[in-house]
Amino acid sequence: MSKKLWIKKNLKKGELYAGLILGKNGAPDHHLVLLPGQANDVDWKAARAWATKAGGELPTRREQSLLFANLK
Repeated sequence: MSKKLWIKKNLKKGELYAGLILGKNGAPDHHLVLLPGQANDVDWKAARAWATKAGGELPTRREQSLLFANLK
């Protein structure tokens, strides 16, 4: 499936496509999507709860790197 088609079929309003995380041997692993909204001035536990409530999870270091590179 092309990237444009995947985005059209899977992203909800306000979500931004950050890119594809590669797994073993460079094979595609999962698509990374930045959810809308933000949590300000919170500790890790509160940030995790916010992300879970929004339907996601906090990014790994590798995912954070891709988010910064593609969506600053």
